[in-house]
Amino acid sequence: MGCGTQSRKEAIADSLAQIKEQKNDSIAALQKAKEDSLASLPPLPNDVEAQSTAENVIKAQAIDPDDVEFINGNSKMLPLKDSSWVFTGYVKIPNQYNMLVTMAYNVGIKWKGGDWKSDSSWTVKFCHITNPE
Repeated sequence: MGCGTQSRKEAIADSLAQIKEQKNDSIAALQKAKEDSLASLPPLPNDVEAQSTAENVIKAQAIDPDDVEFINGNSKMLPLKDSSWVFTGYVKIPNQYNMLVTMAYNVGIKWKGGDWKSDSSWTVKFCHITNPE
């Protein structure tokens, strides 16, 4: 009984060692796959790129997008953890008489992934252009 018990214990120990080795190999493979997947993703747009996108959203609302003038120095930006940004500030935008009027803007955008320059890489969460009161 003693000899057979020892062989069985050794066999169980060997099996456990093999399972542990397979588990470690699987974990290593999953970590490598995760790293490879993350490496293939484009980098998160920076704040300047996000602001450029937000400005394009505002320009798209204008009668003549080429005449839109952003007023520097009083805009604010709030980057969020979910790849979103909120921008507020003032813009001179043509009205229905093609006169530039100063308006307040508040725009929220979310990056979905891909090339930041592509409109399809973004979701417009909201865009408000209002008379500053």
